[in-house]
Amino acid sequence: MKTIVPNGVLAIVLVGCLFACASSPPAPPQPDESTRQPVNSSVGIELETCEARLANSRLALEEATRYGGRASVAPSGATASCAAPGAGAAVK
Repeated sequence: MKTIVPNGVLAIVLVGCLFACASSPPAPPQPDESTRQPVNSSVGIELETCEARLANSRLALEEATRYGGRASVAPSGATASCAAPGAGAAVK
């Protein structure tokens, strides 16, 4: 049976693959310590906290207007289940 690729070419390709595999991968770049910044800046965290409180206040206001003021809404924006005991009783 005849081979399509001569044996010498196959040997050269195999040796080339072995040499390519033997080298170590390049090292990852090291960060410059002088230009590093924190991932979570305090201003960003403050903004997200403020937005969350605003969203909770809007939800509490919608709930209060929907139920005609019968829902117990805490001033801190807590849900009715977090309010004072007995305040979140079933309203019909």
